[in-house]
Amino acid sequence: MSRHVKAVVIACNTASSVAAAHLRETLKLPIIAMEPALKPAALLRQKGRILVLATPVTLHLEKFEKLYQQWGEGAVRVPCPGLMEMVEREDFTAARSFLLDKLSPWMSETIDAVVLGCTHYVFLRDLLRTLLDDHTAIIDGNEGTARQTRRVMENLHILRSEGPGEVELHTSGDPDTILPVMRRLLERMGHATLSGSVI
Repeated sequence: MSRHVKAVVIACNTASSVAAAHLRETLKLPIIAMEPALKPAALLRQKGRILVLATPVTLHLEKFEKLYQQWGEGAVRVPCPGLMEMVEREDFTAARSFLLDKLSPWMSETIDAVVLGCTHYVFLRDLLRTLLDDHTAIIDGNEGTARQTRRVMENLHILRSEGPGEVELHTSGDPDTILPVMRRLLERMGHATLSGSVI
């Protein structure tokens, strides 16, 4: 709040489930939350499986349970303890072995979609593409969250209207360790010009 932000996106499925309601009650600004993209995966499903990769906490929270009750036909929860940390360590070799092990029980079946139920997992999209059939959709909630953020800000007339914006990276951890990792991961996704500081 001291930085005078005009909206907050909780870019974490677990944190959204745990904290979004409380933040909306506490703060007087838009709070946009995330959830695993099970609904769009369900809409794409033919007769195959939907594998939902997420942290164990996300998969066991009430918010996901409600989502699963409505859109979970053919869906399988695949808890991935430690995978987030592999991404943060940029250990993609370990992540590949981990994912091969997690996916192996369903590789003989038709997999219509894999849901990336943790925002860290988008950095594994290219790796997953090499492990899955071409017809398998890989879906995350980022695009839907971005559209919702735009809708909210347009409705409140607080959307930036002139020129491009900027990206600043901040961390509450060790900036010398964390900021370079953040930059490299975002550059893998095609975001090349980044500034960084620490809060």
